[in-house]
Amino acid sequence: FDAHRPDVLVMLVAEPSLQLLERALRSGARDVVAPDASDAELRGAFDQALEAADRRRGALAATDLDTPTRHVICTLAPKGGTGKTTVSTNLATGLALEAPGEVVIVDLDFQFGDVASALHMTPEHTFADITKSTTSVDVTTVKVYLTKADTGLYALCAPESPAEADAITPHHVQHVISLLASEFRYVIIDTGSGLDEATLSVLKLCTDVLLVTSTDVPSVRATRKEVEMLDRLGLTDQTRHFVVNRADARVGLPVSEVEATVGMAAHVTVPSSRSVPISVNQGTPVLTTDRRSNVGEAFTRLVGRFEPTTSIELGFLRRTLTRTKETR
Repeated sequence: FDAHRPDVLVMLVAEPSLQLLERALRSGARDVVAPDASDAELRGAFDQALEAADRRRGALAATDLDTPTRHVICTLAPKGGTGKTTVSTNLATGLALEAPGEVVIVDLDFQFGDVASALHMTPEHTFADITKSTTSVDVTTVKVYLTKADTGLYALCAPESPAEADAITPHHVQHVISLLASEFRYVIIDTGSGLDEATLSVLKLCTDVLLVTSTDVPSVRATRKEVEMLDRLGLTDQTRHFVVNRADARVGLPVSEVEATVGMAAHVTVPSSRSVPISVNQGTPVLTTDRRSNVGEAFTRLVGRFEPTTSIELGFLRRTLTRTKETR
């Protein structure tokens, strides 16, 4: 509701606790009201909620509803090996298939980023070249350094050499992301592991945070710490999306335990599949080669969180209905 129907305001009726209140607020709920609350307490909570709803609807009414919503999406994973880049590139590819020319992915892992490899690109320019520009950097300048894929997706790739990363400052990163956000409907930022300077410099510019974890214990615990750090830094205004990768791994934690540890419900669970390493090695995202697979349908659901009426989402629904009819 918070992501797709901001005009609707949610309150929970449950035994209040600090932990529940934190999770509720993080999910977009307005308040938690005890089942045995007095009439006065109940009325006070509803009055505050209605006032907040009126303010929110007023702000929405003042917005041009015909203008497509813009998203700056930062993909985070505290540890390497979680499949973060695979998730980022498939999300970017899926959005580009629906909105060609309106999507750009930025590789913020300046030392060892592999977005170019995951998309089978051979970039002529990288992020490092922007810092070498002798003229003022504007939108036109930045677009010169982008690489375009056949899907209509643009990419700003990481430097070829880790040594070139030293010249890129947080100021450069903020400036470039701001320019791209003014030009593209979707900006997907694939970050390095953890919360480095470059990542922290752009998080306040983001509308969405995409948290990715696998089901191994170190990754799950690190994700919980990362969520706590975001809260402590006051980075709570962004809409959070939680993806559990390799969700059906036999040696990993069950998804329910992952959710309990991190303190968030998984919005998308991506199953293990041989098609994923094959797609990574070939540089062809699953959404362009095996859309009908379980992994492809999981990535389609992720795309649908940002582009709810996508044709690939409708295709997934049609296939689901067909299987249901066949079962009956």
